[in-house]
Amino acid sequence: MQQPLYMMIAPIAIAATLAVPTPVRATDALATLHGSSTEASQELSSCTMAVPPARATVEAEIANAADFCELVSHALAAEVFRTPVLVTPALLWHYADAALSCRLRYGETRYRMTIHNSRAACRWLKRLAPKWNLETSLAADCPDRACVASRRKRERTRIAAEAGPGVKKEAPERAGSGTQRKELQ
Repeated sequence: MQQPLYMMIAPIAIAATLAVPTPVRATDALATLHGSSTEASQELSSCTMAVPPARATVEAEIANAADFCELVSHALAAEVFRTPVLVTPALLWHYADAALSCRLRYGETRYRMTIHNSRAACRWLKRLAPKWNLETSLAADCPDRACVASRRKRERTRIAAEAGPGVKKEAPERAGSGTQRKELQ
């Protein structure tokens, strides 16, 4: 049985991109994105991965974004979209009519991804690297991590109560972002 493409590419490629030892699993590879001295010492850059037939985009703000997107786009193409994925380095954009699927933040770092028109890409990234968390407006006006954690817990409880037993729902997503994004017609 052949391994999925991301299991072959991600451990070597992402580790090389971030200049860390090669992990054994893809989840370990994306876990190297944690907020250590690597994140603090590297400047954020951006890129967008796009699937024109689905009008889906994955906007990434991360260290070494061009390399990251080039590598992750191959895995997304094979595992999620089943079609080629275009990469536009140094540019964040999405289609004007695209629905926001999710905003993800990697742990407590400044690394972020905004995904439009693809809940499957959101699920895939969260499954592959569980430290990618849904980003909500819950962090607004919070002076510290304890405040944010408390708000997140209350929000999860509220959503679970509204959803009823056995139904999973995601937290609402924040309306805006500090980064300028272009919308294409």
